[in-house]
Amino acid sequence: MDPDFLDALIHDLKGPIGRIAMLGDLIRRRAVALDSETQLLLQHVADSAESANNVLEGVRRYAEATQRRFRGERIELSIALDTALKRLNSRLMQSKARVIREPLPEIDGDLDQMTILFEELIANAVRFRSEEAPIIEIKAAAAEPDSWRISIHDNGTGLNGIPEQRLFRPFGKASNRAGAGMGLAICDRIAKAHHGRILAAPCATGAEFHLLVPRLSASE
Repeated sequence: MDPDFLDALIHDLKGPIGRIAMLGDLIRRRAVALDSETQLLLQHVADSAESANNVLEGVRRYAEATQRRFRGERIELSIALDTALKRLNSRLMQSKARVIREPLPEIDGDLDQMTILFEELIANAVRFRSEEAPIIEIKAAAAEPDSWRISIHDNGTGLNGIPEQRLFRPFGKASNRAGAGMGLAICDRIAKAHHGRILAAPCATGAEFHLLVPRLSASE
C-alpha cells in the first residue's frame, strides 16, 4: 500500500475517532445525573474509541516496520535493548515490572528495527501481565548450527492456546485485552528481514518467545 495513502487514511480516521471520544466525555461531564445504563453506554463508547485508535496506531507501526529500509551493519543487541527499555521506562515503572537480562551478542542487523522488536515484546509482557508484577527475563544462547537464540520470557497470562501461525499474523491477538494485535506481526517481519525467525516456545507459565538470528561469521 502506498505510504502516503496510508498516512492520510490513518490521519483522517483518527480525527472522527477522537471527536467521538471527546463528545462522549462532554456528555458525561455536562449531564447533571445519568442513570447507570447511560453511564455504561458512554463507557462503551469511550472503550470502542480507544480500541479503534489502538488499531490505527498498530497499523501505523506495522507499516513503518515493514517499509523501513533495512540497514545492515554490525550492531550490539544490548544497545537495542537499552533503547527499548528507555522508551518503555514510564510503563515499566507504572506496572512495577522487573527486567532480568543477560549479556546479548553482536549480530549483523538493523539497530532501529531490533529496538522496535524488543520494544514490542516487552510492551506485550507488560500489557498481558497477570495479577503479579511483570517479571521479564531476556537471555541469549548459541543455537545450532550457526544462530543465536534470544529468549524473552514473562510471567504473564500466557498465549491461551492460540495457534502459532495466528499469533504472528496482523491482528492475531492472544486475548481480548486492549491492543491492536500487531506487535508480534511486526516482530515476525523484523526477524525475517534479519534472515531469522521468531517462535512461540511452550512454557509452564507466562509466555516465551525465541528469536533466532544468524551469528557473525569468523571473518566479521
